[in-house]
Amino acid sequence: MNKSIAHIDPKAERKKLIKELDKIVGDWIKKRDGWTCQRCGSTTKQLNACHFYSREGKAIRWEPLNITTLCVGCHFWGHKNPLGFVRWYSEKMGKEKMDILELKKRNRLKTSLVNLQMIKQIMLQQIQEGTFGEGSMF
Repeated sequence: MNKSIAHIDPKAERKKLIKELDKIVGDWIKKRDGWTCQRCGSTTKQLNACHFYSREGKAIRWEPLNITTLCVGCHFWGHKNPLGFVRWYSEKMGKEKMDILELKKRNRLKTSLVNLQMIKQIMLQQIQEGTFGEGSMF
């Protein structure tokens, strides 16, 4: 057996790539939002990239319209007060962006290892070009 050819577990590689994409987008979102909680304005607390629609929605997991920066306290508030969170986020985003997000949520995205590798490549290119978040990546 050739030891230079390592066995690649596609499931493990896919899971690793999803974590990488989550980190890339999370860092980009926090930078976009000026490292500031978008609800309370804190810059000193631990910050999270908070999703409006669950990360389980593959089509919008990395969609910038679906993610905002919240401190841990405000993120916790959002989970404990879902109606208040929906109201706050909808007012923050405005009807047009919420309508776009709703349409994007309905898309189907295949998250095979090959597709995730392509998504990462496109995402990194758009971040480098300064165009990530300006339109539809998918």
